Amino acid sequence: MATKSFPILELPYIPLSIVLKNLNQMEVLDFSFVSKKCQLIIKSIKFAEFKISLSLQPTRSPIVFYHNSLWIFRFTIDDLKKRNKYLKGKTKTTKYFYKGDTICAEFAKKWTDYICSLFRRDVSYLRMNTNASLEDMTIISKWMNKRQSTLEYCDLTGCDTNSKSIELFFKKAKFSINRLSYELTQPYEMKPFSCGILDATEFFATSTTSECPVNWIKTDEIINSSCERILIEACSFDENDIYRILKGWVEGGGHSRMKFFSAAVKILDFELLLDGIEFEEKDESLIRPFKFDFMGKEVQYYIYSKEGSISEVRMENLRRFNRETHLVLKTTCFGSQCQCGQINHNIGYPFLLYFSYFDSGFVVYSVFRLVFAVRTKIKVVI
Repeated sequence: MATKSFPILELPYIPLSIVLKNLNQMEVLDFSFVSKKCQLIIKSIKFAEFKISLSLQPTRSPIVFYHNSLWIFRFTIDDLKKRNKYLKGKTKTTKYFYKGDTICAEFAKKWTDYICSLFRRDVSYLRMNTNASLEDMTIISKWMNKRQSTLEYCDLTGCDTNSKSIELFFKKAKFSINRLSYELTQPYEMKPFSCGILDATEFFATSTTSECPVNWIKTDEIINSSCERILIEACSFDENDIYRILKGWVEGGGHSRMKFFSAAVKILDFELLLDGIEFEEKDESLIRPFKFDFMGKEVQYYIYSKEGSISEVRMENLRRFNRETHLVLKTTCFGSQCQCGQINHNIGYPFLLYFSYFDSGFVVYSVFRLVFAVRTKIKVVI
């Protein structure tokens, strides 16, 4: 039976919008190429909520639609190449790949602009190749500067890393990044470089194995960062690095916004770590549960009650739960309304510090976590 054509554009707006909402994203894209009127119709429709990801990483689809962190549609390279002629001069490039099947930055950004405009969305997720060229990093950073002021999530992943191009990207980037993630899988150690942690809200970093831990993050960048949450898997931080981070917060350093810090480190000498910092044993009966949200996932930790300008520390060995040590760090008060000597005193932000041990291959690491209380004013008596 022959298929009959249907004059879809003769439908009234409401029935037409219902039809378009029932098409998949590729069909909507194809419909937009029919005429300028079709584009305007699509732009006027409120589609179901979703977010757009742009990826310049090998083996990934360049443009993906997500809903609740799950992908709902992918535009592959072949999909876009077949339709490149319909952009009507918006992109003159005929180069789609670089060496190793890495998508061309110019090709990716032209298509992203068209699709984002069509569905009236910003780019939510940006996935970059850690071995991208200086040219590509410049193209993407300048392009993002012009198209939007914020980015929800930026991911840098790769088995080889060009630290100079990454530093250039963050040097040129003027847009804010909420969540910044690194997954560097190169089988060799790297020198520290400026990784963009200073202005991100949340930061996550991991490496391939504990034999090549994260050793490229500068301690000074953490200390001076305005980041609220930091999670680093197996890393090369030692007592001196952790001490500087801890001491900086105790004295009201530049990272006073921090609410959560976690790093997997080789087992530390607790006495060296707290050398010069006054602490005492803490009564376990004062522990209360505390739920903390990080990278969209809820994790439960603990905070303790406190007095005056005292912040709390916990050292926990997961292998022997009956040998937990609860300590209290005495810190400098630096609350926003702190006036030492007053009876009613708004103190700084308390935190929890604890260690949990796990075996990662042949190297035993301990998880160092620093969890700050919610930013609320707490009325206490000195």
